[in-house]
Amino acid sequence: MKKLLAAVFVLCIFAVNQGVASESYLDLAEVRSFIDDFSERYQYPKSSLTALIGNVEKQVQVLDAIQRPAEKKKNWREYREIFITPKRINEGLQFWAQNAVILEAAERQFGIPPEIVVAIIGVETFYGRYKGRYPVLDSLVTLGFEYEPRKKFFRSELEHFLLLTKEEALDPSVIKGSYAGAMGKSQFISSSYRRYAVDFDENGKRDL
Repeated sequence: MKKLLAAVFVLCIFAVNQGVASESYLDLAEVRSFIDDFSERYQYPKSSLTALIGNVEKQVQVLDAIQRPAEKKKNWREYREIFITPKRINEGLQFWAQNAVILEAAERQFGIPPEIVVAIIGVETFYGRYKGRYPVLDSLVTLGFEYEPRKKFFRSELEHFLLLTKEEALDPSVIKGSYAGAMGKSQFISSSYRRYAVDFDENGKRDL
């Protein structure tokens, strides 16, 4: 009897695992429709896009994080304690000194004072230390098809992300960022990246 129960237990576990493994965003009609539409509009290889989205894993942590953003819970005093610290200020000064030539050139061309750029990068990623740990493709697919309040926005960002990675010859499956899909030291979302990023060193890449 014990052997029979053990066998049944193993079979149940196997069945559950098989069910989890078989889940795919390709099972959703709206995802298949997105693939068809995007591929046709932008001449994006349908087989490649199908493979990309077929390998996406649902980001449960992303869905949880998007519903309780710190921006809605913390006041200025709480934010100040996080961002205005001796360590962050010192690292900001070091970053400024190390990149002074580029920052000054950027100010001449765009009119943005170096301290503004340095402050933004310090707040967003602590000068590149924390650029995000979520797969951007997975996050945007998860939010674009499962987060009802902002599906339209995140689906648009997914389109921009796919176009961005194609334009810059990047592998969309390996890029990581914030839970909302922001990337790089300055944490640009894909639409902002495509709209505002420039190839400042003229090496053929808009590298943020």
